[in-house]
Amino acid sequence: MGKMLWTTKDSGHTYTPVKDLSTDIRNYPADMAFRNKSNGMILTSYHGEDTYAYITNDAGKTWTPYEIDNLKGSNYVNGVSIQKDDKRNIWVLTLQIATNHELKIL
Repeated sequence: MGKMLWTTKDSGHTYTPVKDLSTDIRNYPADMAFRNKSNGMILTSYHGEDTYAYITNDAGKTWTPYEIDNLKGSNYVNGVSIQKDDKRNIWVLTLQIATNHELKIL
């Protein structure tokens, strides 16, 4: 197993595997959040490579790359926080990203 996604229905006492994400996502998961049982987002990072975002609409069975302009050219994400704003139906990302030239907080 590589990058495995798990689910729990008993507040974390037991977990059931959903899917090995090794072929679906690039790099290593840095943070993940779900808006509800079906809709979620993963941010991935690996030092020296671009940062990627992925979304799912089927409880993690499939993941689609999601382009975020501020992640272009970043090659390391640290201090990631993904929050959901259900009132406005948006994702709120607080990121500290590094590029080859600078460190930015978005």
